[in-house]
Amino acid sequence: MGRKRKEKPYLENVEIEALAAEGNGLAHVDGKVLFVQKAIPGDIVDVQVNKVRSGYIAGYIVKMHKPSPDRIAPFCEHYGTCGGCTWQPLPYQMQIDFKRRQVEDQLVRIGHLKLPEVRPTLGSEKTRFYRNKLEYTFTHRRWIFDGEDPDAIDEAQRCGLGFHVGGFFDKVMDIRECHLQREPSNSIRLFVKQYALEHGLSFFDLRAHEGFMRNIVVRTTTTGEVMVVVVFGTEAAEEGGLEKAKALLDALKERFPEITSLYYVVNGKCNDSWSDLPCHLYSGNEAIYEKMEDLRFKIGPKSFYQTNSEQAYRLYSVVRSCIRESVDKRLKTDKPVIYDLYTGTGTIALFLSSMASKVIGIEYVPEAIEDARVNASVNGITNSEFFAGDMKDILTSSFIAGHGHPDIVVLDPPRAGIHPDVAQVLLEAEPDNMVYVSCNPATQARDLAILCRKYEITYVQPVDMFPHTTHVENVVALRKKSSMNLYALTSDLHGEMTEDVLSEPFIRDVERSCGRFFRFKGTDFSDFGSGDDYIYIRTGGTEGAFKEVFCKDGKPVIPGGRCVRLLTSGQSNSLAASMEILSYLNSFGVAGRILHGSGRDIAKMMEDSPEGRVDAPEACGINSMRLSSRPLEGQRLGVVGKPSDWLISSDVDYDRAREVLGVELIDIPIAELTELYARGGYEAPAGLKPINAPRFGKPISEEDFRKAVNVYGALRAIVGKYNLNGLTLRCFDLLTSIGTTGCLALSLLNSEGIVATCEGDIPAMLSMALAKAVSGTPGFQVNLSRTDGEKFLFAHCTVPLSIVTDYCYDTHFESGIGVAVHGEFAPGGVTVFKVGARLDSFLAEDALLEENQYQDNLCRTQIVVKAPGLAEYMLRKPLGNHHIIIPGHWAAKIKEILG
Repeated sequence: MGRKRKEKPYLENVEIEALAAEGNGLAHVDGKVLFVQKAIPGDIVDVQVNKVRSGYIAGYIVKMHKPSPDRIAPFCEHYGTCGGCTWQPLPYQMQIDFKRRQVEDQLVRIGHLKLPEVRPTLGSEKTRFYRNKLEYTFTHRRWIFDGEDPDAIDEAQRCGLGFHVGGFFDKVMDIRECHLQREPSNSIRLFVKQYALEHGLSFFDLRAHEGFMRNIVVRTTTTGEVMVVVVFGTEAAEEGGLEKAKALLDALKERFPEITSLYYVVNGKCNDSWSDLPCHLYSGNEAIYEKMEDLRFKIGPKSFYQTNSEQAYRLYSVVRSCIRESVDKRLKTDKPVIYDLYTGTGTIALFLSSMASKVIGIEYVPEAIEDARVNASVNGITNSEFFAGDMKDILTSSFIAGHGHPDIVVLDPPRAGIHPDVAQVLLEAEPDNMVYVSCNPATQARDLAILCRKYEITYVQPVDMFPHTTHVENVVALRKKSSMNLYALTSDLHGEMTEDVLSEPFIRDVERSCGRFFRFKGTDFSDFGSGDDYIYIRTGGTEGAFKEVFCKDGKPVIPGGRCVRLLTSGQSNSLAASMEILSYLNSFGVAGRILHGSGRDIAKMMEDSPEGRVDAPEACGINSMRLSSRPLEGQRLGVVGKPSDWLISSDVDYDRAREVLGVELIDIPIAELTELYARGGYEAPAGLKPINAPRFGKPISEEDFRKAVNVYGALRAIVGKYNLNGLTLRCFDLLTSIGTTGCLALSLLNSEGIVATCEGDIPAMLSMALAKAVSGTPGFQVNLSRTDGEKFLFAHCTVPLSIVTDYCYDTHFESGIGVAVHGEFAPGGVTVFKVGARLDSFLAEDALLEENQYQDNLCRTQIVVKAPGLAEYMLRKPLGNHHIIIPGHWAAKIKEILG
């Protein structure tokens, strides 16, 4: 037994509050949105719900308790059944007011666009008899009106000629009088219907796809010309059929001598479209002509032309006004190249041709392009070229290279809008101005959201081409934003495709916030210094590449002496690398600025960018070192392998380290470590957790763990051999030489009281040794990943196990191999500490560790530290990359000893 269908609700005394998209009335009932057909604001009605969805319900009026005070009587007898002119009960001013709101709502809600004030809808001077084209359909089974008895209607009376009933492909309503097109449209329709009935010409069966009379099209112009196209079914092609068709055409021609162009078509297809079928000129002229100012436009049987001729002129005048300012700014000898995309019969292109050095029109329909060329010839316009084909296939970079770069582009696409490939070509071409004309604000909003990466909307003008309907034409003017040059550096350890995915939202956010767009220069720095330049440090590991570009004779040389602006996303150690680069620049007195945060934050920083200024250290919270004693007296610290290439601001003078701190730095070849590693057989310290499932990386194998323990054992052997108190390891060399990392080994050494840092970072090692000397506690070497100016997200993979509350194993973030440590901290006080590479300055700041983080695009142990005083230091004058986090508040003690 089938499930019983739930009865849909009947709603009483519903007051309609507003108009919704598609022109339905809108109300709220029991917290749900209700859409009501043929209702207008102010109506109080009973509604039968016929559609129930999760987000809304919809229905139709059953009883009108009280009509809206704004409601007026429909002027057409067919209102309510015919699918057209659905807004007849609504005063025209309310119609155009709503169309303005509809445009604004869809541009903002769908496109999330920043708009100027949307102008009032440009209404049509004629609200009836404004169309220049109507197509009627024959049916042998017309729509039965309320009150008619189907059994009392004979076969002839069942035939009809009119419009499809909304929602039914096979239902046609017989039209007695239509108010959309001026005479002789109504008279022609009624005459043809009567002739067909009197002469036994069968009306079309829309289900069986058979019958003699199928469609009739009437086109008129403001100059008084009339074109009629009679579409016959396949019976007209049968024996004797053509004679019957010609007899009808002769009678039509005789009855209406004002018909200047008479065609017929034989359509045997299963649908009513006949644009791909041959049109036979039976009598009169090949085409009719519409006039607009001093231009004449040819209209053939298949031509597209705006169906409201007089309003089309006003629409094109709006388009012209949108580009006039751009044109007037040019020298009279420097007229723009204008592209008219989706040109139809070339109306807009030719309308604008006098303002251009050349106009290029592109359209899908070949017949329309032939008309466009004829229109150009008829009007003596010689600076136009027209091309037929699919827009995405025609409009390419090579096409633009061959036919001239567009200064201005006009888009007037069909309802579906433009293809993404077309939008991309336009973004790459970067015309100065664009004007987007659309009959569908929803798809227009979608397309504008793409184009507004490089363009800003300067003007929005709705135009009512179809009074008494919900349709609205909309004109949007676009102006190219000012541009910024964006150069980019990416480490080989990070995949370009992955970084593109991560970077895209960040870059778009910055562009939207600053109202400008980036020209992507990639890694070609040949013209750096020629414009408004920014360097996007996309990942860590790019510091050496920066130095290769800008370092000459051992110091940075910046073209034009510009302030170097480093854009950072907070992904993939981007910020940490920028800090190392800025520290390098500052050490030579070169001005720089890290731009980091939300798009809005960065836009503000761009406005406040300190061109040519190097901030004073003390202004950024940096302390001068004035040691009265050597706090690391007698300690021996090893440098296993030279410092990593990206530590460009971390060179330490060994003699100064001995003189100032009392420490001896000892170079140890990386080969010595690999030789000791190769011996193998080292034991892991007691009490380590067993291998576990990682949070983010791939599972850790026994082989992975064995390799990591062997690195620990080899480093332990080096510590014993050289009698070291600590070491720093150029750990990235291990990725290629032995296929693992030093993360776990360094973590274990720190837990045992042996200072251990990674990447060969000597300042970080000295900072950690000083931290341990002051606090007695091992520190945590960290990268700064991102900040909002008050809270700082630090991350790294080598946290000492002795200072965390829990931990698990994971893979090394950048390489995805080895065994890293993902530790968790208890909230509480901490100290952020760093000694500068010159050993003449330091940072020590008490802070609060608030929480742990778990993000898959950062080093594994991640902590959020609240330290409002650090923002200026981190983004304006950092002392390099790595910092040390010490559990507890030790800033005062550190300053006492070092300052």
